[in-house]
Amino acid sequence: MARNQNSNDARAQEPYTFGDEIYESTITYMDIIKHSMRQRLNMVRYMYSHAMLNMHSESWQKLVTGGVVKTPYYLPLFFHFPTDVEAHKANQQNNVMLGEALKLSVVADAVGKDTEDFYFPAGTWCSMWQNIGAQACFNSVGEKKTMASKAYDFYVHLREGSIVPM
Repeated sequence: MARNQNSNDARAQEPYTFGDEIYESTITYMDIIKHSMRQRLNMVRYMYSHAMLNMHSESWQKLVTGGVVKTPYYLPLFFHFPTDVEAHKANQQNNVMLGEALKLSVVADAVGKDTEDFYFPAGTWCSMWQNIGAQACFNSVGEKKTMASKAYDFYVHLREGSIVPM
């Protein structure tokens, strides 16, 4: 489930309420919402696979570890990189792991910022969708990368050695 939380005295947040309201230049809020929803729908197979693995791996986990480990889909970086000190320091709202294979980099709590520093733990990371001016793949030694952070900018990077059903 994905939704925007709101209070009764605030502006309605349903996509249709934005109409043709301009965000920037010729980009409307509706354009941003449609793009984000399309990208999220592209990820349904991966999200479903993650849920099924969690649900059906109980007997295997009991056999191997003696217990059952359920892992949430959205986790801060340090859950998957516990020995990386910088992963603990990184903004946990802007640097999120989607399962074990994908890293989401997004600014969800600020308007009007043009760029943001996103942290990438050591390894090779490949962009799932090529954003303008972004590298397709890069090797990180555990470093921050400065990337655009407008309302329509978000990045999903594939972690090396991972397979994602699309």
